[in-house]
Parts: sequence; C-alpha cells; structure tokens
Amino acid sequence: MDVNEMIFSIALHSGLRPEKEANLSALIALIGTKDAELSKLVQQYKNAADAYQYIKGDHELRHKVKDIWEMHRNRTKAEFQQSQKILADYCTKAGLPVDFPTEI
Repeated sequence: MDVNEMIFSIALHSGLRPEKEANLSALIALIGTKDAELSKLVQQYKNAADAYQYIKGDHELRHKVKDIWEMHRNRTKAEFQQSQKILADYCTKAGLPVDFPTEI
C-alpha cells in the first residue's frame, strides 16, 4: 500500500465515499469535512512523506555532498516516522484501521 492508497483507505474507513480518481488534495479536503484534526494530520503525513521521498531521491546532492545528504535524509526520515506515529495513534483512538506503507 502506498501513501495515496493509505489516504484513500482513511477516507473510506471514515465513512466517506471518495471517488476512485480523486486526487490527494480532494481526499484530504473530503476527510476534513468529517474530521478537521484527522485532515490536518493526514496533510502533515503527506508533506513529511513527500519531503522524505524528495531528499531520499536527490542523487545529485548525494554524490556531491554525501554527509549533508545523509543528514537531511535522516532528519526527514525521522520527521516522516514521527508524523506516521502521530497519525497512527489518532487513527487507533478514532477506531480507523489503517495500513501504512512499509517503505516509501
């Protein structure tokens, strides 16, 4: 399951009926109509995942300044993991079963 599928799953388990073709912004907005806090946490999770993916895939920085790349990669990975933990805790309390991606 990737980040997009996970967010779609949250919308479904929240009792919403998202369109299969809905983009992530629309899904997050739809979640916000039911639970503003959940929507905020999903947006933060998505942003953290995007930042981690970007840094992880920055081959130019990795080859030019490996130490700095590793520092940024480790920092964004930690931020992503923290965001995922916060979202998972919230979903657990709300009774929403969510499977997070094993690797992004």
